[in-house]
Amino acid sequence: MVPASRVCPGDETCDRGFGDDVQCRSLADVPGRAVPWDDAAVPSLTRSADLLVNATPLGRREEMPIRPAALPRDGAVIDLVYVTGGTPLVRKARSLGLRTADGWEVLLLQGAMAFEKWTGRTAPVDAMRDTLQP
Repeated sequence: MVPASRVCPGDETCDRGFGDDVQCRSLADVPGRAVPWDDAAVPSLTRSADLLVNATPLGRREEMPIRPAALPRDGAVIDLVYVTGGTPLVRKARSLGLRTADGWEVLLLQGAMAFEKWTGRTAPVDAMRDTLQP
């Protein structure tokens, strides 16, 4: 989200108390800093992000995890939640012309990669996508 660092707003896996040198256990070798969701800097950080990933369950019930004004200006948005038609986050990002991937696309590509690793054959992505259609 920030050049040469990582910001993890509200991420419970981040160790706290090390200021800007916070290391997150899930990415122990990637420096970054933990920023609570209510930190005033979050909107400007997400606005200038190259990539915004929603890895929370927000969106399953039409919640918007951040205000639309905080979406990246020209970055990409990935929402790991799979909801038919996309979450509010993905729909808003698409309406602004941002590159997006929703949870269904992520699930599809994970499945395709697993298929190829297990079988050594090219995944039938179109057939897999048809199967995922609700």
